Amino acid sequence: GAIDLKARGFRYFDSMMSPHPNFVPFLRRYVDDEHKAKKGGPMPDIESWDLLPPAKPVPQQQNGYDCGVFTCCFAEYFCAGRPLEFGQEDMRDLRLRLAARLVRADENWRDAM
Repeated sequence: GAIDLKARGFRYFDSMMSPHPNFVPFLRRYVDDEHKAKKGGPMPDIESWDLLPPAKPVPQQQNGYDCGVFTCCFAEYFCAGRPLEFGQEDMRDLRLRLAARLVRADENWRDAM
């Protein structure tokens, strides 16, 4: 999940299931607690913050082992403001790209093959 400060709500990205019932209440409390700690008071209007619907369905995995790649891609795409336009069929390339970024600190992963 992600806290969307601009939209004043919460985004849920899970490639296998829907959000736990405590997802929104937990994040509301977290944001409020952080605001109290950093700003000295409660976050205004935090109770109105809710789960924000995705523009398109969240990509779904079709196995039990690609969740880490999906999670990294959700974070990367969301932070970059890009639509979540990838799927199970892209996992091989996305896994290689992720590995290259981690091992070589290099976006040009195709050159390493």
